[in-house]
This record gives sequence, structure tokens and C-alpha cells, in this order.
Amino acid sequence: MADKSIAQLNEAEKVYSDDLFVLNQSGSAKKLSGSTLKNWLLEIANSLGGISKIEKGDTGDAASVTSKSVTYQVGTSGTTAPSGSWLQAVPTVPQGQFLWTKTEVTFNTGDTITWYSVSRMGIDGTGAVSTVCGVDPDSGGNVPLTGADIPQSSDDPTSISAVISGKQPKITASGLLKGNGSGGVSAAVAGEDYQAPVRSYTATIPASGWTGSSASYTCNVTVTGLLAADKPIVDIVPSTTYATAEAQIEAYGYIYRMAVQANGIVAYASEKPTVDIPIQVKAV
Repeated sequence: MADKSIAQLNEAEKVYSDDLFVLNQSGSAKKLSGSTLKNWLLEIANSLGGISKIEKGDTGDAASVTSKSVTYQVGTSGTTAPSGSWLQAVPTVPQGQFLWTKTEVTFNTGDTITWYSVSRMGIDGTGAVSTVCGVDPDSGGNVPLTGADIPQSSDDPTSISAVISGKQPKITASGLLKGNGSGGVSAAVAGEDYQAPVRSYTATIPASGWTGSSASYTCNVTVTGLLAADKPIVDIVPSTTYATAEAQIEAYGYIYRMAVQANGIVAYASEKPTVDIPIQVKAV
């Protein structure tokens, strides 16, 4: 028997008078005979009115589960179950609030067992935020701030909104700007506030375009883009039209006046030039 564990021994089916047992009684190891065990059990039974008959009762039906449900609800407490409506589907839980799960099991006896589990939806962020500029986080863990909440610096408690309100308004003009002396800014006007850029055009005074009589000839020359208010400068462009430089000077020398008009000029000559005269017109 020494090489076997208790679990490996054969199980006794009854107790005999000459059986011996070992027990620990009041801190001492003692032996217990089968007859002593029987007499002690009988004494206990007699003290309870004795044993008249032992009958085996019928085996009852085993308990079985008739229904089971799992429902969910959002709560603001992690210790007190919410009192609202329980949902079949898992709801969306806002940050910092709790998801409660209720499980109910009903048996064929009509008894129902209910238990709960709860978990908390964490708040975004890597650390706990108590306040920012004296403003507490909202239920979602965010801290909504306005310009009135934020100081200009650690040394100046003036709020950002107060500082901004005293600054130059937003400038919506583009290009060259001018100030009005009172903090206002607007777009500068070309030709009024600054020298307008020079516009350059090329054109030709055609020999065939002259009309008039002796000592009074005119020719309309198209210069697209020229304004009636412009004060153009007209230069003759060197060209192979002239056989010699003298011929160029002579042709241009007949012209004694030019008048500007929209998209063109009017040339006046004392003699009618016999060649085309290329010109360059510069206007501001």
C-alpha cells in the first residue's frame, strides 16, 4: 500500500466492526475501530429520535435554461446600473462614460438570474488633463478654449481676444498698398499714387493711309490698347523701308503733329510721306 496514492486504492463499500481507521483527535493521532464508529453514529441517531426507516426518494428533474438575454446600456456611473432602456445592440459610448452589459438567464423552475458587467470608454490623450487656462475638460475629454481664455503670455494676463481687437483689421487688398494715416490700408492707384508702368506698342503709319491736300495731310493709325487719356511718346523704328538714314529723317520730318485717341493716333503732315513709317508708341 505504501507505493500507492489514496486515489489508487480500492474504495470500501461498507464499514465492518473490526475495521481500523487513523484519525487526528485533539492534536493526537489515534485509532478508530469500525465498531466504535457504528456505536457513535447510532448514538447520534437516537438523540435525534432514532432511525425507523430509510427510504430512497425519487430523483427530481434536472434544472434547465429556458431563455437567455444579453442587453446593453450607456451609463455615467461605474457602480450604479443605469435606469434607462436596455438595447439589443451595443451602443456608441462617449468618452469617459460606461458601457453596462446585463445578462439574464431563466430556468425551467421560473427562477431568473441577472448579473451585470461594466466597462469604461477611455478618454483620448496620453495624459490626464485637469484644466487648460483654467477651463475644465468636457465630457469627451476636450478642453474648448476661446481667445478670452488664453493669456497673451505668462507675464501678461491680457487675453488674446483683447490683444487682437486692438490690432490692424484684416487687409483684403492685394498688390501695391497705401495707408490713410489712421491705420487703414487700401490698394494704391496706378498713375495716382505711383508711376504707372510704361506700356509699349508697335504700329505703322502706312503711306497709303494719308488723306488731305497740300500742306495738310492726316493719317489714322491703329494702336490697339492706347487710351484717349494717354500721353504717348512716339519713336520711329529703324527699318529697311528707308533707302538711307536721310530718307528716314526726311519721311518723319514731314509729320508735325500727332493726336491721341482711343486705340489709335492721328498723324498730321505738311507733305505726304511716300513710304510706310514703322513707329513705337510708349504710353503711361
